[in-house]
Amino acid sequence: MFYSTGDEFEVLDPVVFNAMLGARAGGTWRVADGFGLRGFVEGMVPIGANRLRIDRPGAPLFLEPTRGVLFNIGLGGVFDLM
Repeated sequence: MFYSTGDEFEVLDPVVFNAMLGARAGGTWRVADGFGLRGFVEGMVPIGANRLRIDRPGAPLFLEPTRGVLFNIGLGGVFDLM
């Protein structure tokens, strides 16, 4: 989900649903008793070609395809409760 209050672009026909396909690799590293770090990397690509209708102020209306790779890196803490 994306929301912008900028005046440069106004999205008139946004894509409501976007399915993606990708892979994730990760692992957990124990730092101390009862605590560990869990990290991951992932990459995803959209399954279908989506289009946005954008109206720029002072420019004609145009259609632009949206296709790109999403890449994420994450790190979090893991605590043992007991």
